[in-house]
Amino acid sequence: MEKETRIRTSLQNKCLHKLFSDVANEMLAQGIERRTIVNDLAGYSCPVDASFLKDVWKAVMYTQTGLQSTTAMNTSQVQTVYDTFNRFISENYGIHCPWPTLEAMYAHEWYDEQK
Repeated sequence: MEKETRIRTSLQNKCLHKLFSDVANEMLAQGIERRTIVNDLAGYSCPVDASFLKDVWKAVMYTQTGLQSTTAMNTSQVQTVYDTFNRFISENYGIHCPWPTLEAMYAHEWYDEQK
């Protein structure tokens, strides 16, 4: 008879977050940056998702503005960071996504509803 595998417990979840926090603090204390970790992940599968790209945005934002939260950005900083982020993605990966407009978002929504 196979043993049923359950999802992680609440305590395990809290421990995971504590572990991540402890490791992050140690890495900060040693001056280890994200780029070092990403480079060291050679051989591991690391799919790109929106969360990862938010972190890329935040790296650009912090470098350009010194801000750590997108909520602290002013309108011109948003444009400046977008320009740098977009240029980085374009030059390195050949991908260009224009800044979303309300019209484009509504059109996309309408198109999805027509399916």
